[in-house]
Amino acid sequence: MSDHLDVLRQMRQSQTQELALVEDIAPQKQCPFCAESILIDAIKCKHCEEWLIDQSNSGKKLYSNKQSLIFLFLLSFLSIGIYDLYWFYKNWRQLKSIGYKISPGLRLLGLFVPFLNLYLLDNFIREVKKLGDSVGNKTYPYPFLVGFCYIFSNIVSRYVIFHFGFWAPVYLQGKLNAYWDKTQPSLETRKFPTVWEWVFLIVLGLFWLLCIVGALVGGNN
Repeated sequence: MSDHLDVLRQMRQSQTQELALVEDIAPQKQCPFCAESILIDAIKCKHCEEWLIDQSNSGKKLYSNKQSLIFLFLLSFLSIGIYDLYWFYKNWRQLKSIGYKISPGLRLLGLFVPFLNLYLLDNFIREVKKLGDSVGNKTYPYPFLVGFCYIFSNIVSRYVIFHFGFWAPVYLQGKLNAYWDKTQPSLETRKFPTVWEWVFLIVLGLFWLLCIVGALVGGNN
C-alpha cells in the first residue's frame, strides 16, 4: 500500500515540475489586477483569483480601476456626500481584488457605526498612501490630517447649502488613479460612468431641479 502511495506522490511531483517548467517556457503576461506573471492565455489569475474575461462569455470589455474625477465630483457634490458610501465600497472591492483580506460589505456597514467609521476612514487613507508609496508615487505625508479635514468638511456642510466634503474622495481617487496607471497599464480607462452611476446622476439632477422649482414657486407665493 505504501509503495503505491509513494508512486502516486512521485507522479504528482513530476507533474507539478512539468507544469512549472511549461509556465517558465510559455509566453506570459502581467495580471492587470495584481501585476503578477501569468500565462498569456489565462482566463483567471492564479494569484489574486480575478477573472480576466467576463464569466458570462458575453465578451464584456475589462477596464482599469481608475475612476473619472469629474464624475466623482458631480456624484459626491450633488448627492451631498451620499455617493461617498458607494465610493468607499467600490474601492474596497478593488483592494480585495488585488489581495487584501477584507470584506467590503462589512466595512460599508461599519461606516454607520460611531468610532468604527473613524477607524475605517483612517485605515483606508493609510492604505491609499501605502499603495502610492509602493510604486514610487508622490502621496501625502500626514494621513491623519487628510481624514480630519474630510470629517471637518462634512460637519461644516451640515450648516450650509453646499457639500464641501467632495474634495477628499476626489483627492484620494487621484492618488489611486496614479497607482492604477502603473499597475494596470494594459487596461483602458473607462471614459464614462457605469449605467447605474448614470441613473444615480440623473435622479440627483431631477431631485435638485425639483428643489429649485419648489423654491421658486414657494417664493412667488
